[in-house]
Amino acid sequence: MIFTSVLEEHREGYAEMAELMLALAQEQQGFLGLESA
Repeated sequence: MIFTSVLEEHREGYAEMAELMLALAQEQQGFLGLESA
């Protein structure tokens, strides 16, 4: 799965949600890693 996100001005809660999404993704069978630019 490839997920694309565009960060805009309203960022409240973004970091916390990103951490939660990563934690959930890491639990999935076949998870290979995360790449961020």
